[in-house]
Order: sequence, then structure tokens, then C-alpha cells
Amino acid sequence: MRGTAIVRLLSVMTAMLACISVQVSAQDGLQPMQHKSTHDWAVVNEFGDSKCFVDRNSIEQRGEITRALVMYSAVPPGTDKRNNKKVAAMLNVEEYDLRAGVFRIQQIVFQYIDGTESEPLSTDLKWRPATGGNQRTLRFLQDAKSESISVGSVALDTAYAGFSHGKVTDNEKAHPGYGYTVAYHGGDRGEATIYVYSKGQRDIPDGPSSETVMAEFNQATREILSFGQSAGRTIELVSRYGTGSPERGKEFLCAEFILSDDSGSRRTFVYLTGAAGNFVKIRVTLRTNDATDPTARNFADAVANRLSRK
Repeated sequence: MRGTAIVRLLSVMTAMLACISVQVSAQDGLQPMQHKSTHDWAVVNEFGDSKCFVDRNSIEQRGEITRALVMYSAVPPGTDKRNNKKVAAMLNVEEYDLRAGVFRIQQIVFQYIDGTESEPLSTDLKWRPATGGNQRTLRFLQDAKSESISVGSVALDTAYAGFSHGKVTDNEKAHPGYGYTVAYHGGDRGEATIYVYSKGQRDIPDGPSSETVMAEFNQATREILSFGQSAGRTIELVSRYGTGSPERGKEFLCAEFILSDDSGSRRTFVYLTGAAGNFVKIRVTLRTNDATDPTARNFADAVANRLSRK
């Protein structure tokens, strides 16, 4: 049985290696996924003692196309025939068409048993039917797309405007009144977090126009400015304004900032409203300082539309 499982794993890895380009790739793809500060690995398949994992925090969804960081552990270790080094795991950026049932591999990295890694290897980017182990990964990603997230009395989608959800944190046990935080990852676009909380206040009015919500918005603005100073960064408040319309959904109050540090400058936004007896706050930080970039507003509008559904 164990021998059969190893053969199955090797057949999967062999099929993947067949699509590797002879060129080492430095293109954007695996590197930002691989080096995220936190991973949330979920086991989606097992081959004897070897396993296949998907990093929930890496999942990015654009319509029916989903991209994720997938890791294949090798027990016993495999061998990289190019240098005869023992391979403990293979890290792939894999892309799946959830409707068509096909997948392709964008990049591959070998993790060796000595703790080193290979350079990212590019592939031929050919779409292939998702069968066997890849079919398990496809089903896992399909389930992740169809799920909704309930945090307190607020329902959130698993993806908004090209951002896909990552870790959901329950803050209530350690910090009563601080509710939940849900991370959303936008890849090259940026990062976002949705906070749903009450701070122990009852009957928080819906929408942005109440004194209660305005007071919390003012506090959120002050916190961003003070955090920048304490972290040795420069944060400039650009503007504060309202968003929303009958077409776009529930209104938010918004504060827009420019965040500068040694790595450069970028735009960061705080949106806040009341919904279902809670404060709903959104923090979006872009990768750039482009004032015309609609990414943050698109994310907030997508959340607003979800909150407005009955």
C-alpha cells in the first residue's frame, strides 16, 4: 500500500516536472506567495506519508480563475536530477479554471532537505485536465469560492474585487468587544482587512451618519496617524469623504492616507460604517501611491454591495 502511494505521488510530480521550462524564472508569481509572513496550510490530499497542502492565505480569485500556493511534501525525499540534491517538498503556484476543470502550473520551487531552495522554475503554462490529486485541489478551491463567512451578525463574501479571503481571527476571547478580523489578499494589488466589532456598544445604527459611527471613524483616523509615528513611518492624511450610492451599496466614511517608509510610499485607506449592530471597518493598503488606482474603492464598494443585500 505504501509503495503504491509513493508511486502515485511520483507520477504526480513527474507530470508536473514535464511542463518545466529549461529557464530559471524570476518573474512575479511564486516569490510573493512563498514569502508571505504567515501561511495557513490545509491538507487536501495524502499519498502514504506524503501530503499535498494548499495555503489558504495565498488563494487569489478572479472570476472562475483561482491561483494558490500548493506544497507537495515528499516522504521519503525525492531527488533533483539536475544536482542530485534530496528534495523535501515542492512548492508550486498553480492556477485553476474552476468551471472548465483544468489547471496549469506557473512556477515550481524545490525545497531541499538541507534547508536551501532551488531558483523558481518557469513552466510552459499549458492548461491540463485536473485529474487525480489535482482534482482534489480543484474541489478544495471550488469549495473555498462557494463559502460565505459569518462573523457575528455580519455575512461576508470569500472574495471581493480580486481579493480572496485568508485567515479569520476571533478576537472576542482575548479582547471582548473587538469581534472578528478577516484578512483578504490581493496579490499585486495590495492587502485588505475587514473588522467587525462593537466595542461593547449596543444598538450601533446602520450607515455612516450617526454620532456613534462618526466618533469611531474619528478614532480610527487618529489611530492610523499615531501608529505611523510610533512605527517610524510617515503618514499623511490626504482626505476624508463619504462613499456609496444606490447602485454601489451601503455608504462608508473613508479616510485616505499616504504611507511612506524606506521602501517608498503607498496609499492606505480606512472605511467605516455601521451594519447589523456592529462597526464594519475596512483597511486597504495598496502596493503603489497612484492616486488614480481604483482598487481600494472597488473593494469597499464590493463589500458595501454585500452588506446591502437583504
